[in-house]
Amino acid sequence: MRRALLVGIDDYPRFPLQGCVNDAKRLANVLERHHDGKLNFQCEIVTAPPQSITRASLRKKINDLLGQPADVAFFHFSGHGTWGGRAEATRSMNRY
Repeated sequence: MRRALLVGIDDYPRFPLQGCVNDAKRLANVLERHHDGKLNFQCEIVTAPPQSITRASLRKKINDLLGQPADVAFFHFSGHGTWGGRAEATRSMNRY
């Protein structure tokens, strides 16, 4: 079994994004089935909106992904990221 966790977060309080939710959904469309229609990856899509994603809930989802038997475990994140030096980006990520 191949498993994928695909996360897309557009919902940031100070710096909202557009397109991250669509990234996660479109990647699921690519990964879920082979060209012949056979199952490829079992995908779980987590997006904000409509869900509320916290750092704790995201960590739980990642642990769940890695804690299940799988031939391949794939994680994709589309959203804000930081190298650690930009205080504003770091504050906006504290919610997650």
